[in-house]
Amino acid sequence: MNTFKVLILTTIMALVAVSNSAVAHIGGHEPMGSEKVVALAQTSAKMLTFNANEMTVGKLDQSWTRVEKSQFILVAENKENFIAKVTNAQNNQTLYFRVSKDGIVSDVAESASFEIKVGHKH
Repeated sequence: MNTFKVLILTTIMALVAVSNSAVAHIGGHEPMGSEKVVALAQTSAKMLTFNANEMTVGKLDQSWTRVEKSQFILVAENKENFIAKVTNAQNNQTLYFRVSKDGIVSDVAESASFEIKVGHKH
């Protein structure tokens, strides 16, 4: 049983390491919409429980794997980026996800330190 757990964890860590930026990218050339932005933000939150991936927020605790997609919302959009917001009810932590128009999560930060390039801070 322990060997199985180690194998699963090793596989997940390898996938995260190999696909650091690629996993946060949606394939295809369809226009980005709120559904895709939210899906990317949720995937990134789960990935950040394994590895900080050079995001401002760093590595997240395991409670982020249980945050439902419905809790993520699109809060801003400008020429280059979308901003998605989520609050984890288990630890009362709010995060903002900067997602480029081509589907790459470029940063994840806490609300107190995350500057949104639409003229204000959240």
